[in-house]
Amino acid sequence: EQFIDNFIEQSNMEHHRLYELLQTYFKSRVALTSAEKDIEKQLGQYATYHPLLWKIEQKQITSTAKCREGNKVSHSHSHKYAIFNPEAAIKVNTALKCTRQILQEELCLKSYFSQLARIHVEDYLFKLLHGHVPCFQQLNENSPVTGWIPQCPPGHLDANTAHIR
Repeated sequence: EQFIDNFIEQSNMEHHRLYELLQTYFKSRVALTSAEKDIEKQLGQYATYHPLLWKIEQKQITSTAKCREGNKVSHSHSHKYAIFNPEAAIKVNTALKCTRQILQEELCLKSYFSQLARIHVEDYLFKLLHGHVPCFQQLNENSPVTGWIPQCPPGHLDANTAHIR
């Protein structure tokens, strides 16, 4: 019977507040990672098409004429000539617009929700520990995290840990 009770108790973990908060945080982090990958994909497309935007060629002009003395004179001048690629410009424009849209509409919102979910988890754990464990009630919010609490002797937290679980 104890095994069955433990199994039923563990199967109800999905309805536990901490479990729900952690699930929300996990889903928000997955969504944030997905938005970051979408931005990387768009920036990759931009990097692919940006070098194709302008094609630079070397041109040379040679001119031949006769001088006043009647001698034949020639002169060559070389310069760079740029050719604009409108198809690449359309693809670069599309990639940058998609990147801007993902940044403005998705990444900011998903980042906000991810941070908010993390704060909810931290707040829940802080309230849980401050409410049930007497040693933690004396600690400040900004206390350093250590593995040893001087006010609590070893083994003192076992009952509190069982209560929290």
